[in-house]
Amino acid sequence: MNKRYTLGIIISILVLVFNQAFIQYWLEQKKSDAYMINVAGKQRMLSQRINLEFYQKNVSAIETDLIEWESVHYAFLNGDEKLNIEAATNSNAKNLLSLITIDINNVKKQLEVLKSGGEVDFKLLDEGQANFLKLMNSVVNVLEEESEERLFFIKITELVLMLFSIIILTLEVLYIYRPINKELNEQNELLEKKATEVERSNKELEKLNNSLQEYAFLTAHDLSEPVRKITTFSSELEKDLSGKLESDESFALKTIKNSCIQLKNYFMGILQLNDIDEKKRWESFNLKEGIESIFLKSKSEFNQDDSTIEFKIDEL
Repeated sequence: MNKRYTLGIIISILVLVFNQAFIQYWLEQKKSDAYMINVAGKQRMLSQRINLEFYQKNVSAIETDLIEWESVHYAFLNGDEKLNIEAATNSNAKNLLSLITIDINNVKKQLEVLKSGGEVDFKLLDEGQANFLKLMNSVVNVLEEESEERLFFIKITELVLMLFSIIILTLEVLYIYRPINKELNEQNELLEKKATEVERSNKELEKLNNSLQEYAFLTAHDLSEPVRKITTFSSELEKDLSGKLESDESFALKTIKNSCIQLKNYFMGILQLNDIDEKKRWESFNLKEGIESIFLKSKSEFNQDDSTIEFKIDEL
């Protein structure tokens, strides 16, 4: 179950990473398109400035602007990493840019005329500039159309990826998370069933314990009756034969009486066992008296084996 759960997470992450990588790639392409269109717009302004500089006969300014104008133009045609411009891939745009090359060459020729002191053909410059602006507008339009097509492609792709992601997530739910949830529910049901069985067993044990307590009570009560009678008649017999019994006989009679008392205490202990267990009562116990009771009980048996018992004990 953990492996399937991990697999589901990995698949979800891969889908998200793929979607983001794909979208980021095409967004960068869109960003590049916007940059190209912006540079193309600057080319138009640059051509107008060069034309104005011809009227001003500012040769150095024309040379500087012409270098920039020409380098950007050829970057559009062939690409230039330094200028961060990619070569145009659209055939229409490439054809238009090739025609613009003629206008740039005409401007270069007029610059040479100006530098040599000749008369500049301003009519040719104005017509070239108008033709350049017309062609450059067409190039910009082509670039914008390409950009819009890419944007449309990005939108369609995003929708496809969204549907693909929904399908993947649905399959994960059906074949990974749903079975896991089913297993968890089955385990919960099993635990609940076991808890019910444990509760039923506890009730049965409680019932059995009550029966055992009742049995112990009845047994102790029934057995304590003959013991009580033995104790009573032993006391009466000891009283009637007072002074007539030998020491061993008197000791034997006292032992019977003490044993009956001890047995009666055993029965009382059985009756009090449940009460002790429930209330957890703690009481002080005189250890010396307990040892003396054991001594009296066992004394006759040790005498029969010619054995002796000696103990020394303080108050405990």
